[in-house]
Amino acid sequence: MDNTKGKALVITDLQNDFVSGVFANNKAKELVPKIVDKINKFDGKKIFLVMDIHFKEIYKDCSESKFGYPFHCEAMEDGWKLVPEIEEAIKDKEYEKVETSTFGYSYWNECFDGFESVEICGLYTNEAVIANAYCIRSVYPNIDIRILQDLCIGKREKLHNEALDILGSSDYTIE
Repeated sequence: MDNTKGKALVITDLQNDFVSGVFANNKAKELVPKIVDKINKFDGKKIFLVMDIHFKEIYKDCSESKFGYPFHCEAMEDGWKLVPEIEEAIKDKEYEKVETSTFGYSYWNECFDGFESVEICGLYTNEAVIANAYCIRSVYPNIDIRILQDLCIGKREKLHNEALDILGSSDYTIE
C-alpha cells in the first residue's frame, strides 16, 4: 500500500473555547496557522478532528468538573465549534469530526483500518494528544503513530515536554 494513501491526521481540541474562549491561550492562537498549514499540505487519506463536548446538565458530575475545570465546549454552542481557520482549511479535505467528553476518544476501532500511519497534533500534549495516542494504540497496536511535537502545546511547557518524553519512551515517533 502507498504510505501516502494510508496516512491519517488527528487534530485535537482546536475549538473556540481552547483558543479564544474560557481557556484562551496565546500559544494556542499561535498554533492555529501552523496547523492550518499542515492541513493545507496534508497529502494523506483522512483528517480526524477530536472535539471536546460537554452538557451543562451533567457537567458537575464529570471528572473535569471535579478537578476544577470550568464549564467549556458546551454542545453546539460557539465555544464547542472549531476555530474558523481550521473549519475553512478542512472544507476541501476528507475529514471526520469525532466527539468526546473525556481527554481521549474511545471509539477509534475501524477508523484506521487500511491505514499505515497516524500523525497527531493539537491541544494539549499532556491531555488530549497523549490520551488519543494511547487510545489509538490500544486498538491498532501495529500502526505507526507519530506525534508532531511542533504542532502541539501543553498546558505548560514542562507538561508538554514530559508528555513527549512519555510518548517517546512508549514506542511513539516524536517528530
